[in-house]
Amino acid sequence: MADASSLPKVKRTNRRTALLTWAFLGTFIVVLMVVIGMLLTGNLFNTEPQTDSQRDYQLLLDGLKRNPKNAAVLMTLAETEYDMGRKRDARDHAGQAIKYGPTEPGIQLRYAGLMVRDKKLDVATKAVEAEIKSTGGKSAEAFFLLAQIQADQENYDEAIKTMKSGLDIAPTAADMRVTYGEILEKAGKEKRAIAQYTEALRFLPGDEGAIAGLKRLGAPVPSPAESPHGQ
Repeated sequence: MADASSLPKVKRTNRRTALLTWAFLGTFIVVLMVVIGMLLTGNLFNTEPQTDSQRDYQLLLDGLKRNPKNAAVLMTLAETEYDMGRKRDARDHAGQAIKYGPTEPGIQLRYAGLMVRDKKLDVATKAVEAEIKSTGGKSAEAFFLLAQIQADQENYDEAIKTMKSGLDIAPTAADMRVTYGEILEKAGKEKRAIAQYTEALRFLPGDEGAIAGLKRLGAPVPSPAESPHGQ
């Protein structure tokens, strides 16, 4: 870099020109210091994201540039942003996903899940009800999530009905039977809770949640037996 002595000598200048010259020199020095710092830390030529979330985030942004109305990409971007702590951006992109793909399978359900994480249970309820409607009541996952939301709101009677609807569709969902047992337990229906924990162990022998539930209620834990899936 040329030192100050090599710069052209100007005998006369007005104040405004002098100020601009010093401002330029000051900006140049700051930029130079930043570049030197990045060179020393090895970050100047490091264009790769430093974490998996950052890498996924950049790929999603690139995908969104190609198709800005892709609901699945928008929702995935929202979920990634929420994980990164960028909650405002996450809400914005999730809202756009609902706008562009309100009836796409799974979009309302994922939006509901994000709203549960954001503690917006009323919004989550509406979204999951929309998913149930759009799938003709055939999404067990939607019923399961709705039941958990209702239980979080201490609406146990409705949660029990909703969970039963989900299990009618997916009777072998052992993890949901454990959740069902926990809801029944909170509702004071201990005998029915024991039945669900026991049933869960038929489909998933050794499940810790089911075993813990039975022990809490003082019920015997069945010995391991062959599951209906031959495990």
